[in-house]
Amino acid sequence: MLLQLILLGMAIGGVYAMVGLGYNATYWTLGIVNFAQGEFLMIVVMLTLGLTAWFQIPTVLSLVFALVIGALLSVILERVAINPLMKHPSSIGWIVATLGAGIMLQSGAATIWGTSEMAFPPIFSVRRAIHIGETVLSLQLVLIFLITILVIVLFELFMNKTLFGKAIKATALDREAARMMGIPAKRIITFSVILSAVLAGLAGVLVAPVVSAGPYMGSVLAIKGFATAVLGGMGSSRGTFAAGMIIGVSEMLTSGYLSPAIKDVTSLLILFFILLVMPHGIFGKKVLEKV
Repeated sequence: MLLQLILLGMAIGGVYAMVGLGYNATYWTLGIVNFAQGEFLMIVVMLTLGLTAWFQIPTVLSLVFALVIGALLSVILERVAINPLMKHPSSIGWIVATLGAGIMLQSGAATIWGTSEMAFPPIFSVRRAIHIGETVLSLQLVLIFLITILVIVLFELFMNKTLFGKAIKATALDREAARMMGIPAKRIITFSVILSAVLAGLAGVLVAPVVSAGPYMGSVLAIKGFATAVLGGMGSSRGTFAAGMIIGVSEMLTSGYLSPAIKDVTSLLILFFILLVMPHGIFGKKVLEKV
């Protein structure tokens, strides 16, 4: 049972890490936290279900269309609500803007699909199980973990080894200096917003077959993803992955050996106690600014 809980926790923790990476993407370039991240996750899942049912097209193709729509919605949010408010350095209006966008997406989804939870078909229809001693693990969960690892590795390589990834880091450090060096900062910001929505959507469709789909599914996952990003150190991909593993495994152990009722509290308790010791997160670094 112990091994099964740990492996299940690693799979779920990988999804949390992917949501956390989405938070990091907007934090790097805009210096903000997109509080609508959970709703972008949800809307991609619900659109995938809806497009499959309405037009009778394969789930994978529906997912592609849903990710495109989610990306477009994220660009609209950035251009209409976030960017105008970011012109005033002291403004925190982006908090209200992203929260408001999340509420609108959630209400729209509830109006279209209702408030009941629905079963989400696995992207990979795998019903086989892997036997490790007396432990039985669904191959579906193994695929979730492997896909998450692949996405995070590709993300890390993209950020550290490609010219565009280095341009994102330069924009994050100093947007004005990046512009003067010829880096298209506006495009970089738009790309980071799209990347954030796509990562959220992918995380959603990976975990939806396990937790079911519904208009309110993004709220809890958003909190877990945010806790993962903060615990790992905002802006750190490696830290986000490590934190996802810690939170995911801890939740499953709590659920298995104590009570499922307190499972969701575990991530916040871990966040609280670790930040008492390491205020910048596991891989976070102090940043010194000259004024």
